[in-house]
Amino acid sequence: MKKSRTLLLIFTIIILIVLDLFGDKILSGDFSGLSFIILNFRLPRLLIVLIAGVAISISGALVQNISLNPLADSGMLGFTSGASFAIVLLIFISEKFTMPSWTTYLYPACAVIGACLAYFLLSGLAMGKNFSQLRLILSGLAITAIFQSLITILQLTLNSFDFQKLAIWLTGDVWLTDYKYIIFLTICLVFGLLALPFFFNRLDGLALGQELATSLGIDVEKTIKQLFFLTLVFTSIGVAAVGAVSFVGLISPHIARSLTSFKARNRLFYTGLVGVIIMLLADIIAKNIISPSTLPLGFVVALIGAPYFVFLINRKV
Repeated sequence: MKKSRTLLLIFTIIILIVLDLFGDKILSGDFSGLSFIILNFRLPRLLIVLIAGVAISISGALVQNISLNPLADSGMLGFTSGASFAIVLLIFISEKFTMPSWTTYLYPACAVIGACLAYFLLSGLAMGKNFSQLRLILSGLAITAIFQSLITILQLTLNSFDFQKLAIWLTGDVWLTDYKYIIFLTICLVFGLLALPFFFNRLDGLALGQELATSLGIDVEKTIKQLFFLTLVFTSIGVAAVGAVSFVGLISPHIARSLTSFKARNRLFYTGLVGVIIMLLADIIAKNIISPSTLPLGFVVALIGAPYFVFLINRKV
């Protein structure tokens, strides 16, 4: 059963990739200029969407595992807005001081720094002696509001073209599709994925609760800090790829849990696959629903994810 589900998810991803790349061409029967369109426009966007699907979904799964809160994700804790703020700040500095083009490769690093700043603020506000899930979520929302205000202030100083482009990206959309940038993001993602297996057993322990995890010999405090940093890395990769896309990190782990076993190894693998499917489906809809124009990816993801989020709230609360 498990193998058949895995094959079904992979087959679904392959079908969605084909539709994303060739769907409209297959329906119209017009294949003129196909290779140019694929290599220069559709393939780079597809690769960014795949990277974002994996990164955002896994960051959400890690947050839910760490906090033991099934309705949490990196966006609710302020990490996404912190990463977004750092990138916007870099764009602001680049415009004011005419920075070289390679500055764009600093986006992921800046995003990590911004997400780390959000984490330190969250630690100071919510992770002390008076820790509670409610305090954690409320502090995350407050941090998000602060960073969003700072982002708006920086946006207002940009020229109208950059302001509009940045506004669309911040709602969640593909911005940079340079192949070198894609390779750089892929390398960052691979390093993050290679680090995950070292935490599988500890994630399984944390899922049982901190007291049981401690009794199993897990250094809970150290492990949580390490996992939070890994979460920040995945969150930053997602933000650097497609901006602040909501709901993918929230709903992917829930769907994955219904498909596989308790083990973190299986859950994270399925979470990544589900995240990719959601992002591919959203990308197909975004490019075709008002063709030839394209909707921001984040809008479509919200349309897909919001109803499921309401369902989760009714079931969990």
